[in-house]
Amino acid sequence: MQGLKNWNFRKWLRITGKLFAGVAVIGLLFLWLVPKIFTDDISTIIRNQANQSLTTNFDFSSSELSFFKHFPLLTFSFYESTLDASASFENDTLFYAKEIYFKINVLKLIFSNQVKIKGIVANQANINLMIDQIGNSNYQIYETETETIAKANKQLFLEIDQFEIKNSKLFFNDLSSKVNFSASDFNFEGDGSLLTANVNLNTTIKAQNFEFQYDGTRYFFKKKLNAKVKTRYNTDELSFKFDNNKIQINKLPLNFEGEFTLLSDGYDFDFFADFNNTKIENVLSAFPPKYDLWMQQTKVKGSASAEMALKGRKSKLNNLYPDFSMKLKLENGAIDCTYTSEYIEDIFIEGSFFMPQLNLSMADYDIENFYFKVDEDYLQGTYFEKNNGKEKLVNADIKGVINLKSISNALGIENLVMDGNVDVAITSNGYYNPDKLEFPKTEAYFKIENGLIQSPYYPNPITNLNADVKLHSAASTFRDASLIVENLNFLFENEPFTANASFSNFEDVDYNIVANGTFNLNKFYKLLGASVNNLDGLIIADLSLKGKQSDFSAGNYNLLSHSGSLKFKNINTRVNNYPKDFIIEDGILLFYNNNTSFNNFKTSYGASDLLLNGNFNNLLSYMFYSKEHLAGKVSISSNFFNLNEFVPSFSFKESDQYNPIYVDTNSVEQYGVLKLPKRVNLDTQLNAAHVRYDSINVYNVSSRVLLKDETLILQQANLELIDATATISGNYKAIDKNKAIFDLNLAVDDFDINRAYNELPLFREVVSAAAYTEGVAKLEYQLSGVLDGEMKPIFPSLEGSGTLNIKNATIKGYKLLGTVSKSTQTDAFESPDLKEVIIPTTIKDNILTIERFRMRSKGFRLRTEGETNLDGDLNLKMRVGLPPFGIIGIPIKVTGTSEEPNISLGRKSADLEAISYEDYLEMQRDSVFFKELDSLQRKELKTKFSEELELNQS
Repeated sequence: MQGLKNWNFRKWLRITGKLFAGVAVIGLLFLWLVPKIFTDDISTIIRNQANQSLTTNFDFSSSELSFFKHFPLLTFSFYESTLDASASFENDTLFYAKEIYFKINVLKLIFSNQVKIKGIVANQANINLMIDQIGNSNYQIYETETETIAKANKQLFLEIDQFEIKNSKLFFNDLSSKVNFSASDFNFEGDGSLLTANVNLNTTIKAQNFEFQYDGTRYFFKKKLNAKVKTRYNTDELSFKFDNNKIQINKLPLNFEGEFTLLSDGYDFDFFADFNNTKIENVLSAFPPKYDLWMQQTKVKGSASAEMALKGRKSKLNNLYPDFSMKLKLENGAIDCTYTSEYIEDIFIEGSFFMPQLNLSMADYDIENFYFKVDEDYLQGTYFEKNNGKEKLVNADIKGVINLKSISNALGIENLVMDGNVDVAITSNGYYNPDKLEFPKTEAYFKIENGLIQSPYYPNPITNLNADVKLHSAASTFRDASLIVENLNFLFENEPFTANASFSNFEDVDYNIVANGTFNLNKFYKLLGASVNNLDGLIIADLSLKGKQSDFSAGNYNLLSHSGSLKFKNINTRVNNYPKDFIIEDGILLFYNNNTSFNNFKTSYGASDLLLNGNFNNLLSYMFYSKEHLAGKVSISSNFFNLNEFVPSFSFKESDQYNPIYVDTNSVEQYGVLKLPKRVNLDTQLNAAHVRYDSINVYNVSSRVLLKDETLILQQANLELIDATATISGNYKAIDKNKAIFDLNLAVDDFDINRAYNELPLFREVVSAAAYTEGVAKLEYQLSGVLDGEMKPIFPSLEGSGTLNIKNATIKGYKLLGTVSKSTQTDAFESPDLKEVIIPTTIKDNILTIERFRMRSKGFRLRTEGETNLDGDLNLKMRVGLPPFGIIGIPIKVTGTSEEPNISLGRKSADLEAISYEDYLEMQRDSVFFKELDSLQRKELKTKFSEELELNQS
């Protein structure tokens, strides 16, 4: 019996083993067979969905469906996958991954033949996100979502509960906000449905090397990033909400929460981050990499707490930026450089900072208390400043005695060497408001003795630095304020500089200034870590100025005592409303009482060169007194004067070299007409060998030019234009940033008609027949109108009248005359020779009205009058007089265009539609809302009409 039982058990084991083996074989066969059956179906479905949803190309080298690749999941893998960026970045790759695989719901695939993706994993990916300087992004790759696409997407992706990126690289570069960051060894895990209206994502982000830059400065470099983020994502409005998140940057722990919404023209922020009672050294671990070496050589102690907020909208298109605020508290701080004996201790700082619209000039400061000491030296105080754009409320109490050598030794910053004794005491309370002549009650004293400053940015120091500065105001008024600078002297680059100055009664400044020495601007800026285009800018002073501001305005120049000189060498300066720098290569100003003269002042601006001579009657009064007008006489000589460089525009987009990623949009930011300086009344004689404006070149210009009340008055300018002599007189004035008005009188003698067509854009627009004309003519015209922000004439605004005198010319191939010849069955006007034909015209409301004029050819007489608009449409009345005397004539009406004329018999035709300047403005306003416009075109229109139209931001 026992043997029988053993035999039965062995038999059962064999049967069971065969059964399991069979099941295993069937299972393996199933695992092998299912991918074979469904690979093509899944591949087709995913390909079709991508093609329907994306505007760019998604490609891969191969694909695979397998149970074994990521067992036990059924996964569909793409290898060497690439996704192209959006149209503006068509040569770039948005996304590359060595492998992307989709986790498939097996049961639904088998039993309902539905493809449901449960998770997506990208491995060894490169993700490149970019925004160009005008707001276009390279990830705008989705088709406008139709109901069909939305339904298909939801069917495909609805059940996704995992999204993962492994061992990848992430790059983000926003040229419009000058922000870029990158992360290598980047890992991301998230869960949540991607296409429901409100998504809850729990995300883990890790990066071994995190880098962050703003405006070219590295703030994080090779920092570790570790974050656990809870995000609520609203797909309907592309918004994210972050709740109670923990982020660690190196050793700095941050609590982070807020909201972020992606808008069509920017972002909307509401971020808050804080850390509490953490070590100061942990805070420093997140600092830019340039401080790493210093932190290795320096012991830092103490605790820090901070709260930071960024709230508001960022839209470069509409010049909007968020507000930034911060509260900071440092306690029990100490800085001890390991290789020096001095150390800074008892550091305490508590205060807040608010910067509206990220505008530092409008910032508010509230430093409730600060204090530190080095041995027996100390600095302590409070400082409060509230700025509303018109006035500042200041409350300050600062005092201290400092030895700069002890400070620099304690800090231990490489190549930073300081020496000298500083004594400072400042108390100030009240409003600073120049418009109301309010000045805070102030008692301020600053003294430095035997100072030395050697920075890491420049090898040579400032030495022998001494200064004694006193500021006093006891009655909160400009009248009571005074500033005294005594014994200011230093040695820099082996050049000594000394100065003494006193200013009293800021309402009517009584000044006494004496300065002597050489000051190297560029090297001084380098000492401070800045640069001035690598120019060796020198100012050499030998100056004595004494007087009162009211003596200028009253003309009491005999009471002034001005003498001496200021020499300039290779100085560059930026002037508001001009896109390039003015460079003073060489020049000297000579002062004598109210007169300031200059001789051979060599200046350049871009490619333009200028040589100035002359004098100003009241230069100092103009500089220091806001109501005084600069007056004087100037002569300007130039070999080449390029007016285009003075007028920035959007025209660079038309260039073949235009690339929205790298385009220099300074010209977009500086967009606007040429604005003339305020409070300047100058009588100028201009002589220029070559002047370029737009595509027009003129030569040997000689003219008297008056600048008065922000108006340029051109008086009888003589010049050469298209190898003909010409005279021009007229006025120009900028009304606002985007509009200027002009009027001119132009006379051009004996010019080549065909060359005028090729080289003068306005002539080409108005006289289309000149393209087929060879000969000589004379033009006399008066014209006025409006220029847009690119200094180009707005045709509907033009008004004028004048005559074109064709002295001797032949017209060949002009379709209009050829059609007239065919209609009248004569070849008289196929190629007519013209002599002394005078064509009078007027321009208004986009219509060129041609007054009656006559021409003869081969015994036939042609009388013409009518109108054409500046878009090329015709409405002409003609009469062809038959030989011998033209008494018998054929009336003709001409419509259509000069290239496609319509000829018929008769006298009457419908008038062309006039377009006034006001009509033009209305049409341009409407154009702002054209969906076909790109962001640059939209910005151009918004810039032009921002003051005239409340733009719909939707």
